[in-house]
Amino acid sequence: MKKLLSFIMIFVFAFTIANAQFKVMLVDDDNNGAEATPIVDALTAWGGIYGTFTTGVAGQDTLPPVYADIQDYDMVIWYTGNDGITTLWDVSDTTGVGAGAIKFNDAITQFVAAGGILWIDGLDFVYDIYGSAPDDFAAGDFVYDVLGISQYLSQSKADDGGTGVSQMDKSTSNVITTVDPVTWVYATLWYADGYAINDDAVALYEMGPSGYALEGQVSAFYYNNIITSSLRIAKLNTQANVNTIVNEMITAAENGSFPVAVENLKNNGSVKLFPNPVSDIATISLSNNTNDSEVSIFDISGKLVYNLKVKAGQNAIINTSNFASGLYTIKILSNNTISSTKMSVVK
Repeated sequence: MKKLLSFIMIFVFAFTIANAQFKVMLVDDDNNGAEATPIVDALTAWGGIYGTFTTGVAGQDTLPPVYADIQDYDMVIWYTGNDGITTLWDVSDTTGVGAGAIKFNDAITQFVAAGGILWIDGLDFVYDIYGSAPDDFAAGDFVYDVLGISQYLSQSKADDGGTGVSQMDKSTSNVITTVDPVTWVYATLWYADGYAINDDAVALYEMGPSGYALEGQVSAFYYNNIITSSLRIAKLNTQANVNTIVNEMITAAENGSFPVAVENLKNNGSVKLFPNPVSDIATISLSNNTNDSEVSIFDISGKLVYNLKVKAGQNAIINTSNFASGLYTIKILSNNTISSTKMSVVK
């Protein structure tokens, strides 16, 4: 009997560890043919759990993923390669694009709101919506509020006299990656985007070298849990550099370097938490819990510290005995709606 119990405990422990592993989904959204193989190779070298979804190859998935395809992953790498298909965006209503009507497709909208890390890399995913640079954005515009872009400044080749950018230099604020400079299998990269970013966004790479016409314009950065880059990582100069940058970005995501913007979530009144403050056990009552729900809890830095799936008609019971004292944000995904509330843990 003792041997049986030991076996069960080992099995449960192994199952728990397996399910706790960080998972990455690669969405290949390149309109000019599949080129993401080096990224797949980098994910294989990383050694974690990953999946792939192709939107642009005839006979395969020609539509964007639905939320069910990506909800079990912690990070999505959305790769547009040489030319995105624009399935990243919901283009059902482009009225007043400059005023913020544009938004992510439904799956990515839910994924980001649920705390998932989104890394968009490649060319033309902004151009496909806004056309040629420049464009200015302000509070109320989607790309400003969600991506952290204040200006779409330029594209290499189109706006640099026809040369293209020969390298991306690591920004001084970049503590995530070590590849410096970024170069490609080509002498220069055409149609890479240059941005100005808002004060809370963090630059990772800038166009270079010194003396280049678009020198210093930001081409890779992150804002909360969304990384935006025009690096075209599948075409870096060596597979070793692809491996390094992919591994380092995933490691940073896994370590909580890209915290979800929990302050942008709103409490629609359907989330009831008691007691609050709490020391050991908290109960979340969901008045509109007609479908299964997912409860996620973030600490004050935005790091995900707790996740629980709740069946329809049930309350969520949260054991906070191992939580440190402090303020936490609880986010509930139910009926395709995101709700949130604050929880104070006092020991």
